Amino acid sequence: MKIIHLSDVHLTGDGTDLFCGNPQDRFDTCIAHANARHGDADLCVITGDLTHHGEEEAYVRFKASVEQLVMPTELLLGNHDDRQAFKKHFPERRTSAGGFVQTAFGLGDHRIVLMDTNEPGTHAGHYCERRLTWLENTLIDGRGQPTLVFMHHHPMPVGVAAMDRIGQRDGKALRALLARHSPSIRHMFFGHCHLPMSGSWRGIPFSSIKSLNHPLLPEYDEPTISIADTPPHYAVAFVTAESVVIHHEEFLFDGKRWDGIGTTVAAWSGTQTASK
Repeated sequence: MKIIHLSDVHLTGDGTDLFCGNPQDRFDTCIAHANARHGDADLCVITGDLTHHGEEEAYVRFKASVEQLVMPTELLLGNHDDRQAFKKHFPERRTSAGGFVQTAFGLGDHRIVLMDTNEPGTHAGHYCERRLTWLENTLIDGRGQPTLVFMHHHPMPVGVAAMDRIGQRDGKALRALLARHSPSIRHMFFGHCHLPMSGSWRGIPFSSIKSLNHPLLPEYDEPTISIADTPPHYAVAFVTAESVVIHHEEFLFDGKRWDGIGTTVAAWSGTQTASK
């Protein structure tokens, strides 16, 4: 199973530049790259901050672009999104009780769980009692089935001070719930931090990726963030019964490359006599 993960598109309503570049251009370039290299993917998940200001014009632009993806695609909300504006332009997207943009479904031998951590009026994540009940029931229903969980906000501290201040505001209850179901959760994917990260928490592996438009530098102890024009990427997850392997595709790379080195690789691997 192949899953594409990208996050933090930050489209603007009028298509103007934002920090490091033009979000529309970067999103369209990313889509073209993913279609060309990974059109056979089983799923693409975009984990929030689809727009930068949540205005309807931005969702119109986003919809026109995201519909160009050739693989099935799921969308989550981030702190820069507006739930009502999103639902107006994506009425077909599945929601849970209370109108939260979250759902669960089977994919191959796995279960995919998509969470809505958006809370109006704050950049921090929120997961209220109603959403916690939905997630508990969802994970109970899928107990025993390997599960991949996607969300925008990181549910645990990640060691970057500014981002942890706007992480999961009520994270204690959510973390307790996730810990109870850790035997079934194979991997957690999130965005929000605009940084590539990976690790494990209470035995659950997790990963995050850069934003498409304005990646951050990891300022571990500073209360502010630093934006840098480092190459953005999206992730490609290969999921088997034995492993979850994640690669990063730098879709704007235009530097030097050396192709056709198969003979040299064969020599390195010992299948040929290496020249001295």
